[in-house]
Amino acid sequence: HGDQLLIGGPEGLWQKDLKQSNLDQATQPAWATPIASKFVTDIQQAPDGRIWICTLQDGLYRYDPKNNELLNLAPDPNNKYNLAHRNVSSILFDSRGWLWVAMQGGGLDLLRTPNAKPPFAFEHFGKQQKLPNELVNKVLEDNQGNIWASTDEGFARINPKTMHIDPFVESDGVAITGYWSNSGGRTKDGELIFGGVGGLTVIRPELVKKYAYHPPVVVTNIQLGGKTIAANHAGFSGNKGKKLLVQADAN
Repeated sequence: HGDQLLIGGPEGLWQKDLKQSNLDQATQPAWATPIASKFVTDIQQAPDGRIWICTLQDGLYRYDPKNNELLNLAPDPNNKYNLAHRNVSSILFDSRGWLWVAMQGGGLDLLRTPNAKPPFAFEHFGKQQKLPNELVNKVLEDNQGNIWASTDEGFARINPKTMHIDPFVESDGVAITGYWSNSGGRTKDGELIFGGVGGLTVIRPELVKKYAYHPPVVVTNIQLGGKTIAANHAGFSGNKGKKLLVQADAN
């Protein structure tokens, strides 16, 4: 923020003054002392100027440069509206100003008012809401405003207007099903790129359609007592197929 570059990693959060000539020198800011021993996975600046920091141990931190206030948003088993899991992979501020939180083992959380004062009310999305997997790695927004999340079993597309989730897994044509934490980005042409185990997946959201073909039921064989009784199987297929009466004790 400003002339200060914030760097996160296994040893907490570090700050580099870009105006200094010594580019190798970085320090841990005093306000980040509570994060000194945390594994920082992502750092994002919110539209209101606050800094949000993701960790593997303690959930989220929100830092306000105006008053030097550092606030921790961590899970609480006694409060279902708190953050769902302490292991945060990445976050996204979408075009609405909403905060999406990807978690390793906790699914996906949504905070519609990240600039508000506590207590916060997170909305939770997990396998019950059709996420392919609750190990969520990266969250991106497409040009239509839909939210895409990479998981360890494929992708999820969330419609923010309805909160309906479309899962995309291996049977839908997803070649890579496992993805790295906080690995991805959006190109200037609107393509979404996710880094996975074994390569990259590039999604062109406007071309993605859910598989809607429902194959008809086809009779391939009819047997009673282990013996084929109908040579012309096609005659028993479809809505206008022939009727076959089978006695209860015939098989």
